[in-house]
Amino acid sequence: MAAKKGSTSALEGPALVQAVMKTIAADPKATFWPKKTQRTPKPLPAPRIAELELAGRALPPSMKTWLSLGSDLEGVDFGTDEAWQVATLQEHAAQRFGDLAAHLVGLAEPKFEAPCLVLREEAGNKLEVLYLGAQDADGEFPVLQAYLESPGYSHLALWHPGFDVFLASQVRADRAEAFGVPGGGERVEVDDPRWGRRMKAHMKALGLTKATIKLGR
Repeated sequence: MAAKKGSTSALEGPALVQAVMKTIAADPKATFWPKKTQRTPKPLPAPRIAELELAGRALPPSMKTWLSLGSDLEGVDFGTDEAWQVATLQEHAAQRFGDLAAHLVGLAEPKFEAPCLVLREEAGNKLEVLYLGAQDADGEFPVLQAYLESPGYSHLALWHPGFDVFLASQVRADRAEAFGVPGGGERVEVDDPRWGRRMKAHMKALGLTKATIKLGR
């Protein structure tokens, strides 16, 4: 069934971010972020947002909107310079999880060599990153998940079609579903009727034949 005009499930990009942040402002416990982030978000000043870049690339529109409204995410304070340090996925994996994780990332074909911004780290073996390869027609970068446990069980996957969808996935499942996004941080499937178009566009740009790449034997 098509979304009704004006429905929150039809929003995307900056408009989706605005709706998500409005939900969080009304109820900070709407997210499953740690309690230390359940406080009033602190917007970044417009001049600060304007000067920010990601490895020489412009911030996606959804992230600019988010920063203008508040910048708490998984305890990371995006008001600091350290929060904007980018590196390759292999370098992030090595720094956080060690040599085996870095080796597993190196097994991926095609190679994922563009810089990444870590959005979320969990369970000691998972990273969700904003992958700074090609932007889509709306200026959004894809979100990838790296699950780096052991050969044969690890994978790299196209997780969300942009920061807007990633942010919406960080609220409680019932709230996320109202935005047309899988809750609990779950992935968006490529054949999703709402987001499949954007997911497939990123797959094509990344040279992927499948949304998930298994790593190891």
